[in-house]
Amino acid sequence: MPDTDWDEKTKSHAQKNSILVIASDPCFEAVLLRALEEKPSPEGNLKKQLSPFLKGKSSKQESYMANFSLAALKKMRQHEDTIDKLMKAFQIPAE
Repeated sequence: MPDTDWDEKTKSHAQKNSILVIASDPCFEAVLLRALEEKPSPEGNLKKQLSPFLKGKSSKQESYMANFSLAALKKMRQHEDTIDKLMKAFQIPAE
């Protein structure tokens, strides 16, 4: 189940206002783990599973730089659709 909590009214509002919504399945932590070629745990607590790959608090952008640099993300987008969609949204060309 995707990481979403919106109803049809919210989806419709986003579409009418040209808001791009990219769902994460089952959550964004799972997307990042798969991008690192790690299998997300079926038991959950993916924030904890992702933690060793971060260099600090998960709420700080600099914590992600070691494993999720632009160069790394460009490679990851080839096998992780959500990352590819995000990069397309930011108009980052595929290489």
